[in-house]
Amino acid sequence: MKIWMRLLEAVAVMGVLVAIGGVCGCDSSSGGGGGSSTPGAHFLAGVWSGTWEDTRFSVSGPVNITITQDGDTFTVTGTLGLDPFGLVTQALTGSATIAGDTVTFRADSESIGGITGTVTGVRMSGAGESTGTLGFGPVTYEGSASGSRISVDFAFTRAGAGVGVVTLDKQ
Repeated sequence: MKIWMRLLEAVAVMGVLVAIGGVCGCDSSSGGGGGSSTPGAHFLAGVWSGTWEDTRFSVSGPVNITITQDGDTFTVTGTLGLDPFGLVTQALTGSATIAGDTVTFRADSESIGGITGTVTGVRMSGAGESTGTLGFGPVTYEGSASGSRISVDFAFTRAGAGVGVVTLDKQ
C-alpha cells in the first residue's frame, strides 16, 4: 500500500478516536442522570452515526458508534468506514472514567492503536497521542455535544498532518 494511503488512514482513524474520547467526555448542564452519579452525562448513551472528514486531504467516510453508560463509566463500540482508501471497515472501541467534571478516556483501533486523554467541563477540548504501529503522534481537539449532535474538530500537530472534523447525530 502506498505510504500516503497509510497516512490518510491514520488521520481518519485518529480523528474518530478523538471524537470517541470527546463523546465519552462531555457533560451537560441540563442535569439529570438516569440513576447515574454523573449528572447530565446520560444523554450520551445510545446509537450515534455520522462522518469523519479530513479537510486537509479532502477525504471522508462514515462513523457509527454505540455508547453504553454504567454509573461513572462509558463503553464505546463502533465502526469507521475507510472506503476512500480502498480499505476494510475499522473496528473502534473506547472507554472513559468520570471523576467530577473530569473524564479520562482511552480509545483504540486495530491499526492505529490507542489514544488517551482527558476532557473537562461541558465544552470538549484536550490532547492525546497515537500509540499504535503507525504512531501518528500528538493530536489536539475541541468540540461540543448536545442530546442530538456531537461535533469535534481535530488537528495532528506534526507538520503536514491531517486536520478535520467528526460529526455524529444521535439515532
